[in-house]
Amino acid sequence: MPVLQKLHNLRSLYLNDRSYKGSSMVCSKGGFPQLLVLKMSFLFNLEELILEEQALQKIVELEIVNCRSLKVLTGLENLKTLQQLKLTDMSKEFLATIEETKVQTWANLAGLIRRPW
Repeated sequence: MPVLQKLHNLRSLYLNDRSYKGSSMVCSKGGFPQLLVLKMSFLFNLEELILEEQALQKIVELEIVNCRSLKVLTGLENLKTLQQLKLTDMSKEFLATIEETKVQTWANLAGLIRRPW
């Protein structure tokens, strides 16, 4: 991610089917300054996604599909421009954590989460 997040004109990014093999992904401060859409699917090794403060400053859509090893999503409350969060085919434990975080930390995003079930 260090190289990708420095692409200042990148507007959308789709990571799927083993395109990222690490267990931890960090979107660093100031990273992806113009990114509007981030979609991740079938990243089977991904266990942790960290969204640092001032990363993804213009993001409007975040979609995570079938990343069943994902246990930790840190920094979602930093995405002030987020309009849509889609979580599909995720583990029950992960979804429970997101629900708890939503209530405690970012209730303003409550209407943004779309779950297909």
